[in-house]
Amino acid sequence: MELKIKVFGVGSFRDRVLLRSVQVALDDLGIILPIEYISSIDEFMIQGLSGIPALKINDTIIADGATPSVAELKREIQQYVEEKRRAS
Repeated sequence: MELKIKVFGVGSFRDRVLLRSVQVALDDLGIILPIEYISSIDEFMIQGLSGIPALKINDTIIADGATPSVAELKREIQQYVEEKRRAS
């Protein structure tokens, strides 16, 4: 499964909450996958982010300046997994 998850932040409490929530969502779904943590302001600008923390799954920004709940993250991740399976 080619699923790339990136969390963007600067180390704040909200950033750590998002990072942990993504890990919990992956664990709940039984998906073992690395989460890339990006703290470069230049990269935030390149990605077109307007706020932090932010979350990107593959090429789609899922959260920008927000911390979705674990349930919301699970829905988003599951959607990508199902789309990938249908495409295979």
